[in-house]
Amino acid sequence: MKVTHQKNSVRILSGRERGAQGFGSQRLLQQLVEEKARWMKWQSQKVELPDSPRSTFLLAFSPDRTLMASTHVNHNIYITEVKTGKCIHSLVGHRRTPWCVTFHPTISGLVASGCLDGEVRIWDLHGGSESWFTESNVAIASLAFHPTAQLLLIATNNEIHFWDWSRREPFAVVKTASEMERVRLVRFDPLGHNLLTAIVNPSNQQNEDDSEIPMDSVEMPHFRQRSFLQSQPVRRTPLLHNFLHMLSSRSS
Repeated sequence: MKVTHQKNSVRILSGRERGAQGFGSQRLLQQLVEEKARWMKWQSQKVELPDSPRSTFLLAFSPDRTLMASTHVNHNIYITEVKTGKCIHSLVGHRRTPWCVTFHPTISGLVASGCLDGEVRIWDLHGGSESWFTESNVAIASLAFHPTAQLLLIATNNEIHFWDWSRREPFAVVKTASEMERVRLVRFDPLGHNLLTAIVNPSNQQNEDDSEIPMDSVEMPHFRQRSFLQSQPVRRTPLLHNFLHMLSSRSS
């Protein structure tokens, strides 16, 4: 009896949420995306940027998808209208290349950027900006606006700084358990109740001599199991368990 896989993305994703280990589900999702993309009608829009920058590092869209921010090797950030492709703002002031950029999720016209020399800037597209430098001038890895509080999270090295940009500098800083656990990503959930962080975990790094074999390129019976370091027990680093308490204590 031949078993057929029903290509239903909702069922596949629902099964993943329940912890189901469906054989080939990842490949089926890839096929669904490829089929969808193949029949989509694409429309291109040429963007004319001032100064003809040599290269582009990052792109970020505003929450309403009407604006696009781009960072470039000339240290500038350009804000472009998505519909027209016209550059409407040139944000100039960083001394090094901006390494991260994000729009505020609820306040229109507010953009944050962080560059390689440790400078963070918050730009008001209606005029003006605020800036802050890390003491060690280490590159800014990630930024995240809180959706309702006047708060920007700044990830650099193994630290996360809490900055109310009405003040000259952050009011709090937290660190991971070791300098090797560098923070790479910070994100708030849409309501601002939870915070997602991603850090470098040295205990789970793969050996350089251990090559990875793509699952789709080999037959399952001949698949050579990769050798992983022994998994370590999950431990909680005293990172951000009380950040909402800090916010509430400041406002009281």
